[in-house]
This record gives sequence, C-alpha cells and structure tokens, in this order.
Amino acid sequence: MSTEKLTEDDIGKDVVNANGATVGVVVSVEDGVAHVDADPDITDAVKAELGLNDVSEETFPLHPGDVSARTDGELRVTDVAGVDER
Repeated sequence: MSTEKLTEDDIGKDVVNANGATVGVVVSVEDGVAHVDADPDITDAVKAELGLNDVSEETFPLHPGDVSARTDGELRVTDVAGVDER
C-alpha cells in the first residue's frame, strides 16, 4: 500500500479495483485524501480534469493507504470497503 499523499495531480484518474474494473474517477483531493465519484459520466470526467467537481454525496474518500499502485492514468486499489463489489 502507498503512503504517498494523494495530490491534485491525481484528479481525473480512474480508480481501478483488484479485479481490474474501473470503480470511479478522482474528482477532487483535499488534505491528501482523494474523493472518488463512483458513477461518473463523461461530463464528470471532463469537470474533474478542469477542477470543477467538489465533494458530494456521490463521492467516497480514498486514502493513500488504500492505493496499491499509481500510474499516470489510474490508481489501483485493494481491500477498500465497497470498492471490489462495484
């Protein structure tokens, strides 16, 4: 698991579970915690890239310890409650 703080550079990245399924997109990062929209559409993805999305009831938090791998386009997660079922 990563202990690196999540940053604004992670906004717009797909969040992918252990099964390889995309479970959301990072829409904002506050104090090192990413907020993931679990049901994004193309508009949400574009808004995230432009920094126009905020934390809402439709997002869930993703902490640095939840991330098992990080690439330019995605954050891989394992053992995050509710994520593997999506």
